[in-house]
Amino acid sequence: MPAAPIAPIVRERLVARLAAARAVILEAGGGYGKSTLAEQIVAAAGVAAVTLDLGDVGPGAGPVLGAFRRAVRAAGLGVLDTSLGEVAESEDADVASLVAAATTAVRDELAARPDPVLLVIDEAGMAAGDGMTVVAAIVDAFLTGPGAGGAPRVVVGGRSRDALSDLFRELAFSADDIEALARGVGRPIDAITAATIHAATDGWPLAATLAVAAPTPIPASLAAGLDALLATADPTVARDAAAVAHLPRLDARTAAAAADAGTLERLVAAGLPIRQRADGWQELPDPIRAALRGRIGLDRTRVQAIAGAYLDAGEPALALAFLLAENDPHALAATLAGRSWHELTVLDAGELRAALATLPADVIAQHPHVLLAAARVAESGVHLGWRAALLAQARDLPATQADPVLRREVLAELAADASRSGDADAAVALATEVLGGAGPGEARSRAVALTAVGRAKAFSRDPVAMVAAVEELREAAALLRPLGEPDLLRTTLQVLGYGIHFARGDLDAARDALQEAAAVAPGAIRTRAGVQTFLADVLVASGALDDAEAVLRDVLGVARRLRDHRLLAYHAWMQAAIASRRGDAAAVEAWLAEAERHPADWFAHPTGIEFLADGVDHLARVGLHAEARRMLARVEARCAADGREGIDQIALVARALYGARAGDPAAAEQDLVACLSIEQVAPREQWRIHLLRGLAAARGGEDAAAGRHARRAFEMAAAMGHPDLPRILEADAADRLRGLAAPGAPTAAGMVAVRVLGRFEVTVDGRPVELPDGRPSRLVKLLAVAGRQVPVDEAIDVLWPDADGDLGRQRLRNVLARVRSACGELVVRDEETLGLDPAAEVDLARFEAAARVALRAGEGGDEAQLRAALARYAGELLPADRYEEFSAAARERVALRHVALLDRLALVAAARGDVDEALS
Repeated sequence: MPAAPIAPIVRERLVARLAAARAVILEAGGGYGKSTLAEQIVAAAGVAAVTLDLGDVGPGAGPVLGAFRRAVRAAGLGVLDTSLGEVAESEDADVASLVAAATTAVRDELAARPDPVLLVIDEAGMAAGDGMTVVAAIVDAFLTGPGAGGAPRVVVGGRSRDALSDLFRELAFSADDIEALARGVGRPIDAITAATIHAATDGWPLAATLAVAAPTPIPASLAAGLDALLATADPTVARDAAAVAHLPRLDARTAAAAADAGTLERLVAAGLPIRQRADGWQELPDPIRAALRGRIGLDRTRVQAIAGAYLDAGEPALALAFLLAENDPHALAATLAGRSWHELTVLDAGELRAALATLPADVIAQHPHVLLAAARVAESGVHLGWRAALLAQARDLPATQADPVLRREVLAELAADASRSGDADAAVALATEVLGGAGPGEARSRAVALTAVGRAKAFSRDPVAMVAAVEELREAAALLRPLGEPDLLRTTLQVLGYGIHFARGDLDAARDALQEAAAVAPGAIRTRAGVQTFLADVLVASGALDDAEAVLRDVLGVARRLRDHRLLAYHAWMQAAIASRRGDAAAVEAWLAEAERHPADWFAHPTGIEFLADGVDHLARVGLHAEARRMLARVEARCAADGREGIDQIALVARALYGARAGDPAAAEQDLVACLSIEQVAPREQWRIHLLRGLAAARGGEDAAAGRHARRAFEMAAAMGHPDLPRILEADAADRLRGLAAPGAPTAAGMVAVRVLGRFEVTVDGRPVELPDGRPSRLVKLLAVAGRQVPVDEAIDVLWPDADGDLGRQRLRNVLARVRSACGELVVRDEETLGLDPAAEVDLARFEAAARVALRAGEGGDEAQLRAALARYAGELLPADRYEEFSAAARERVALRHVALLDRLALVAAARGDVDEALS
């Protein structure tokens, strides 16, 4: 008896011929091995393959698009999966728009990939209507899109009754095939018996397989052969086979849920032709399922148990397909309502929406949690209109009104939506009701309500309210950390970090909250990169320009891999902010232009106006006043055309900042005073408004007023714990005004940084300093690479290998003086040793420290630590000094650590199933 699923017969010449074709249509009847042949074509072609099985996909464009997206994900094509996710988020799009967007996503991916991708569609005839429209568009995109020339592109399989087709003849078993099959299952037969079976079955592979599998050969029809095979087995086998025939996919757990433990093994042992699929599942051939399925029905308990087994296996799509096929609305509603909503996020909204549409109103009324689960899935996919309708329906159900815990869950979600939309009063009212009644077992509802209140208070910018919001959001985060709700935790931390701490000017707390938010569920790379753009903004405002650049390197990697125009734009936006603080006018113009090359939807939103307003500030700061004036005109035009309340505040701030630097001083003073009382200017920015009031006053010849404003600005920055901010972020204005401020105004030493990764550069307060070429630069490089105190004699030997001791020391004193004149006490001499100032930041030291921490975490590694370390790698160590002996060992060490970090991150990505990231 066979102990495992029957191995297929390989048609080597047929497979080789088809694997060389650009498009293949496999049309044959059920049980002829089309799916197996398609798998063999994929293996022979040796290319990445997306396999879309339409046999268990519901009707409509949404279910087909969702199934295609899962097939893409299973193939490890993360970029295309993400692009299709954006298509699925277009909740108001019609079928034509969805098809166009999906086709564009496929074409873009094929154009970007150096290797070909093969599309395999199984059971193509099962799609209909809008679903077939989607299928046809996807096939067309694969066949006509860009990519590798003659490589195979599409294999389509479907059923046909035409027994005279070429494929029927190619796939039909010969007598020799039947004899080989019998030997393979351990039941050898002679040539006469094989010929008899061949004649009786006409070579139909499925019928021949049944005949061979039976204890005695059965040269009969499929139905008769199946009956005869089951009649020779234990009586329970026939019952179990009929139950298992309801299942679209098989494994030991699902078969046990349909019948009893050990069912799958008994069916295989009885000779039932169960096929092993390439995805790890097993299945009964469709003709066998059709013949058996009607022989026994499944009760609701069995149906829910089977659906639960699919969900436990991480296959919600199979669970949904099975539930819909069983046509039991109560089982469908009870299953969806009884599971965590996280399990359903694998489904696209279109699939879930189609499933809910099959539920009668009375069934939904009995299972109100199904609406809440769907609403949470809708939020994760940004289907906010559908989510609002689901929550409103859930709120109004009598069952919700009668269940206080469920009612508070729904109200908490409604409070979250109100806070996101800016309806602070509604958010606070709803959240207050939740918080007033939530018990110890309602941690999620309480956390959602607390976050809604915190976000509402962040919008208000009221100082007292924002202080209270800190505690509320901290409590929400503490409740969420043990709940396994990464999306909610990330949202809460982002509101706390950016909406509260950053707005109030608590920059260190803002940085910590956003770093934790970015580290939550690092596999969600697009979301993580989005959080990191906010983190970069905080780091820039803190004066940590190098740290901001390190974060942005990670953002850029994600943006390029996903071809995400919004992230690319945000990356360029923040780079313009950094270049402006460093006084690099050319880079400011270049980065602003780069951001506008990726407009996407963010630019049409008020966010685009904020970008232009920031551009006015950046351009004016570096002296590009004409360019700043032109951009200011764009800001004012956009604000005038936008009817949103408060939008004119953006234009006011941009005009005030420009006016302080290059406009009429008196008008600038009026605008700056007005800025101090509007929401658009967060408390963290007020020191800068006062500093620019001082600049405007100084330009107008009012030195006394300029001194007062400057002094207040310095004091406010110091009160925030960052007295160096004026000098780093507004260097020219701070330098001009410091002498006008009263003696004793808060000050701090310049922040010195040395870069040796990617390029050599010394900066003070983020601005490059001109270190003399030759031995002064070489000495700083030597000390930065050494990372320790270097004996004087060792340094002299590197700088002047042929000089005697006295001459070398004399020359060293001269070099130290030249370094000191360029960048202060960067090099410190302590009797017979030299070293860099301990306060100076060296990028090599920070990279190696981060790498050591990340690599100590074990084989899997902490993904957030690995990414943080990699972000600090800006390139090869001193690439312009490759032949310097003092840097050779360090260069090799750094390169090896960089590769080790990449290897660890690839292992993490591969374990998560993200093949694209593992290979990138």
